[in-house]
Order: sequence, then C-alpha cells, then structure tokens
Amino acid sequence: TNSTFVGYYSAAEKLIRAVQRILWAASQSLYPHINRLAQISQEQTLRFIRKVLFSLGGIFMVISCVVFIFAPQIANLVLGRQFVSSMRILRILAIIPFLATVSNVLGLQTMFSFGLKDKYARVLIAAAIVSVVCAVILSFYFNYIGTAITVIITELFIITSSILVLRHNKINIFR
Repeated sequence: TNSTFVGYYSAAEKLIRAVQRILWAASQSLYPHINRLAQISQEQTLRFIRKVLFSLGGIFMVISCVVFIFAPQIANLVLGRQFVSSMRILRILAIIPFLATVSNVLGLQTMFSFGLKDKYARVLIAAAIVSVVCAVILSFYFNYIGTAITVIITELFIITSSILVLRHNKINIFR
C-alpha cells in the first residue's frame, strides 16, 4: 500500500494503543494478587478472575463502544483534520481494547497464575503464524483495512485458544 494509508493506519493504531495502556496498568497491579490467590485456592482465584473479567471487560466494552461511536470526532480532535480518514480504521480497531482485555485476563492473568506459561507461549506462537498468514492475504485484497481485520482475527484466535487450553487443563473460568 502507499504511505498515506500506512499513516492512516498508524495514527488509528496509536490511539488504540494509548487506550490499551490503561489495561496494562490494571493488569500489572492485578497479577500479583491473582498469583497469590492461585497458591491458596483455585476456586477463589477463578471467582476473582471472573469478577475481573466482567468488570474490566465491561469497562473496556464501554470504551470500545465510545471509540467506535465517536471515531470521527476523536480522529479530528486528537489527530487533526488531515487524519480524518483514520476514522474508518479507528472504528474497525475500536473493538481491540475489549478483546485485549479478555485476552489478557484469560492468558496472562489466568494461564500464568495456574502454571501454564509454556502453553500460553504456544498460543502466542500459533497466533503469530495466523497473524502473518491473514496479514498477507487480507492486506493483499483489502490494503490497510485487511491489516486491521487481521489484528481482530488474531485477538479472537488468542481468546479462543486460551479458552480451549484452560478447559483442556480443567480450568473452567466461565463456570
């Protein structure tokens, strides 16, 4: 694609990454507590993780909806008029804060706390492969829109794979 489209994508992605920094701060503060709970009781840990998943998930779902709804205004205000075309990408990527929250809670918070770091690493390696394949195919046909869709597909892959690994290891977070 050309550098203009790369600029539109990059600008929208930077806004989404800024929102995600809030998640990373919350994640870093929660992990020690979840890890400590996991040493005491699996059931207590899963109860707490469910609360975290629904509360953080709810907050970031609202944030994702706000970004989607107000994407034109956000793009204009934060990026300037020359990046109004980033609004389309911003709307596509708006779901990423919510998906990243779910992915973070399932992967880092849960799998790490229950000693499944190696399995989570495998999930991420598989996700990287899925991401590269999707990026090549979707970017060829849909340019920068395909790249944004690839990011969503990759996050959904991580979430789905994490759920499957957790269930395989008899850790049912949704019980």
